[in-house]
Amino acid sequence: MKTFKKSILWLLISSIIFTITSGTQLIINMYYNRIGFVILFLIFTSGFLYYSLLMIIDLITKETKLMKVIIAETDKEIIKVLRTNGKKRRIRIPINEITKYKIGQELILTLTKRTGQIIEISVSKSGSDSHRLTK
Repeated sequence: MKTFKKSILWLLISSIIFTITSGTQLIINMYYNRIGFVILFLIFTSGFLYYSLLMIIDLITKETKLMKVIIAETDKEIIKVLRTNGKKRRIRIPINEITKYKIGQELILTLTKRTGQIIEISVSKSGSDSHRLTK
């Protein structure tokens, strides 16, 4: 689905913009010798840089993993699915595609390997009416 890939790309672009803005703020604070702020700033920004790096690696290598889930709830543009470990996960989908999915339907999610971003949603051909997950 192109919408999922677009959203991942948008996250990457916005992350790069925020990093550039943050770098500018860091340089300004270093110029005014605010070392306490600089240290705190580097600690918090390192997490964003790490996540951006993982997203870039995921987009370049195109390594994926599959996850089988069952739809538990649908609401406007959000569906809640039940994973194999019993936890629920919220998935935002385009409004025009909400009619494709029904409660109890089994889906296969294609996720990026490192960040777990959804790339594609496909309906499972076997066991689409089952209400139990198998490992």
